[in-house]
Amino acid sequence: MLFQDEFTYYRKAEISNQWQTKGAEIAKVIHKHGPNTKARIAATLNAVTGKLTYLQRNKIGVDELAKFYQQVRLAYPDAKVIYLVQDNWPVHKHDQLIEQLETDGISPLFLPTYASWLNPIEKLWRWLRQEVLHNHQLSHQFKSLRKKVVEWLEAFVDESIELLIYVGLLSKAEVDLYQY
Repeated sequence: MLFQDEFTYYRKAEISNQWQTKGAEIAKVIHKHGPNTKARIAATLNAVTGKLTYLQRNKIGVDELAKFYQQVRLAYPDAKVIYLVQDNWPVHKHDQLIEQLETDGISPLFLPTYASWLNPIEKLWRWLRQEVLHNHQLSHQFKSLRKKVVEWLEAFVDESIELLIYVGLLSKAEVDLYQY
């Protein structure tokens, strides 16, 4: 079972509270003028292992999602059926994507409308914001920001107990009990 979602981030930093020691100077967020270019990520989170599979592009539409579904299938070659939990974004139900899912042996499970809290991968996006995107100093170097996002995501492409704990799919007590 995989939880799937898409995420958008922008060249300009997300402004957030900052804390520093008394007397220390806080880094100021400076936005370079120009368009607020965006990047999109499509990702799946394995509900058992914490493995992350992702695709980052300027745009995520039907063609990119079809390629991403193929990438997901290749990541799990021995699985007879892959259950893919996703939201009700209309693109997910496009005829081309439904056909691609059937071809790849992926069975979509759609969450109720406006129920993002039911998808644990949403917490991954919150973590990405906190660790990389809030108050970043790279608005003038979007390629560097994209690279930093990829480096952060790469930490989870193998099994990740830490990610399962963070998104709430595994408790610390369960880790101690079963000695993962």
